Formats: sequence, structure tokens, C-alpha cells
Amino acid sequence: KNKGFTAKVLAVSDKPVLNSLNKYHRNPDGGAVFSYKNGGWIYVSNSEISNKKGGVGAFKFNKNGKLLKYYKILEKTDRNCSGGKTPHNTWLSCEEHSKGMVWQCYPDGKKPAMPLPQLGIFSHEAAAVDPKTNIVYLTEDDHDGLIYKFVPKYNTDKNYSDGILYAACRGKDKTIDWKEIKDPSAEKKKTRYQVNKGYRNNKWEGCVYHPEGFIYICESNKGIYRYDIRNNTLELFYKSKVTNDPKKLNSPDNICITPKGNILVSEDPGGLWTEYLELWIINHHTKQALPFLQVHGHFGSELAGVAFSPNGRKLYFSSQRGVDGRGITYEVSGNFNF
Repeated sequence: KNKGFTAKVLAVSDKPVLNSLNKYHRNPDGGAVFSYKNGGWIYVSNSEISNKKGGVGAFKFNKNGKLLKYYKILEKTDRNCSGGKTPHNTWLSCEEHSKGMVWQCYPDGKKPAMPLPQLGIFSHEAAAVDPKTNIVYLTEDDHDGLIYKFVPKYNTDKNYSDGILYAACRGKDKTIDWKEIKDPSAEKKKTRYQVNKGYRNNKWEGCVYHPEGFIYICESNKGIYRYDIRNNTLELFYKSKVTNDPKKLNSPDNICITPKGNILVSEDPGGLWTEYLELWIINHHTKQALPFLQVHGHFGSELAGVAFSPNGRKLYFSSQRGVDGRGITYEVSGNFNF
């Protein structure tokens, strides 16, 4: 209903993309956009499927936004949920299960994806990288899940090959006490139980870096938290609930930053039988929230993979299970001047 915007289906799970034999992956989830030469871009999309059938697919577009091809950049992994961009033009794809790992993927597909067990073995949801320090912030979507950060030994380390994993624990007032995870492999004890006073929640979801020095973190049951990197404080930025009210933001999940520095967040009602699923815009300064887009009749699905093209004229997102169990990835065109 927003004037000046148009939407189209980019791909549907199990159907060929661009009339090729290459079928689109199932359960599209977290995603991001990467620039490449000649003004084009690549949109990557996770596949949250079990039994070694997950992974990451990629759409390549030219500078005019024409889809050129679709291909896989990671295969034979499990439940690739969300993830995050790195300053090195790579995608961190996160596996959401108890033995889950983070995989560093190359959007152009020219290098094989690399497992990063040093970022912890746990039910990974999302990652956000501070480009100033190369520190990776991680969320755990599990019972009593925590927030983590991986501090590379060298801030120029493109492979995150060496460093220390910490968990966010409650300090005085709103401050965070970052405690080292001694065994990131979780061979004897789960990472979240290796520390005391951990900042525990049952539904830590998407997270994203904001260039003003914040990490925004979704928690589906409570709302959106904001970690102030400079002041080392964590507080609830925007309060929401698990409801099916189309006039309110429900169950925030995936999150990204708009071209103007505000927040775009998608809803995951967690199986709640609701007619509406929405994308919401939240003003970074005033906290005013407005619905931007609705999908109707996608019962039992969730929205995910929100990401903007480099020119700010395209928005990509997915309905993970669509209207009939098959995921749908959309492209919305317009001037996203917000």
C-alpha cells in the first residue's frame, strides 16, 4: 500500500531460478547484500534446513538490478539461520542447533566456505561485526541463550583464526561483564553454562552493527536491545510482545539498518497462527515505529533476510515457508529514503 514501491517474487523454494536447472533452496532465512565490481551486487540467503541439506544461496545482479544468476556458496550444513556481514566482504552464516558453527562464506563463490569453530559451538542465530575493531558479536537462540563476542588477536585477521570468545554477563547497573569462554568447543560443558550471571534469554535473535557505535539485538519475547560499544552498556531499546496485533510490532527477529540509519525489523511469531506478518521501521533516535510492509495468509511462516541494495533502491526479504510451506524471496523496489 506504500506509494512508489513495487514488489515481485524473486524465487520460490524448489522451483528453478531463471529457468535454469538450479532450484531455489528451502526455508530462506538470514541474508545480506554485497557490492562487487562494475556497480553490481550479490544478495546471499541462508537455508534453514536440517539433515545436511542447509547452506547458503546467492543471487548476482548487474548495476541495473537485473538478476544474472543464482548459485550456492555453502552446502551440506544444518539449519543455517541468520548471520552477518564482515568488513572483509564475506558472510558469516550461523547454524542454529546445539552443535552449530559459524561458516565464513564468499559471496562470489570463488573460495570454499570456511568453518569457524573458534567462534563457539552452540545454537548460533546471528552475527554482527564492528568494522572498527573486527570484533564479532554473536547471539544464541536456545534455552538460556547468551550474547557473545569474539575478539580476534589481530584486528586485521580476515579469517578470525585466533582470538578469545567471551560471554555477556550482568555487571553493575546496565554494564556488561565480558567473561572468557575457556572451552569454545563445548566438549565438556555447553558454552552458556561456563559462566555465571550470564545475560540469559530464551530467544536472542538477529543482531546488527550500527555505524554510530551500537549493536542492536532482537529478543522475540521482549523487544529490541541496544548494546552501546563505547560505554559497554546493554538496555532494552524498544519493547514489544509476542502477539498477533497488526498494529504492533510482534516478535522481532531479523534486523538491518536502513539507508538513512534507522532500523528495519522483521517478525517471527514462532508458529503463532496469525494472518499478518510485517516489516517495521523504527527511528534510531525517537524510537517511533511504523509498519512498512505486510504479507497476508503466510500462516506458520516468518519474515527474514532483510537487506538493501547498495544504491538504496531495492529491498530483499523472505517469507521462510510462504503460503504452502515453500519459501518465497521478494524484491521490493523504490526510494528507501528513511
